[in-house]
Amino acid sequence: MKLSLNFQSYLAKIITVGICSFLTACDFPKQSADQIAANSTNLGEQKQDAQQEGKRLTEVAGRTALPHAQSSESAAQEIVSTQSRPYVGRYHVIVDCREKFALCAQGKAEFMINLLKDGTSHRTLIYLGKMSYEKKSNQATRVYQQNTWRFNPQTRQIEIRRIEGVYFYYNVNENGDLVIDLKNIYSNNEIENGRFIDGTYVPTQEYVLKKLISEEEN
Repeated sequence: MKLSLNFQSYLAKIITVGICSFLTACDFPKQSADQIAANSTNLGEQKQDAQQEGKRLTEVAGRTALPHAQSSESAAQEIVSTQSRPYVGRYHVIVDCREKFALCAQGKAEFMINLLKDGTSHRTLIYLGKMSYEKKSNQATRVYQQNTWRFNPQTRQIEIRRIEGVYFYYNVNENGDLVIDLKNIYSNNEIENGRFIDGTYVPTQEYVLKKLISEEEN
């Protein structure tokens, strides 16, 4: 009987130890899974924080660089001198096609130049009659052409340099209109038989190009 009690006590201890070991083993994976989940959450939050910080730094860098880029663009648009700015604008005159530099056969043509503040001059001939077919291959460049201009404070003239190396000179009258200066044109260009070196004709009259008033100036 005593042996039986001892055996039962021993068996109870073994069962108790086994149950404790089993419970401990089951709890370990749960703790590990919880820890892994917590670590993953922390890593995700750190990654998100890093991305947000990187975004903030990018935005700051963009704001820092943007004014510089805008300043460069503004500077590129303000090439002409302060003395030249009053002459920025569009000027035009209607020319009879008997004037050879208009390059039209009959009728009339509108000769227009547009002086921009970036230093470019845009010359346009708008035909109001029959177009000339003389030198047809060059007709497109004669209808429109981009050149450069400046105001000369010494002579108080508008000087336009065409891409072929031809120079045009205009006086500014009391109304702010441009008047072709034939004397300076002949003095500063190679001219033969009334033609420039590029084959175009010199005007025969000192035409007055009226300044067109824009809505902003009204």
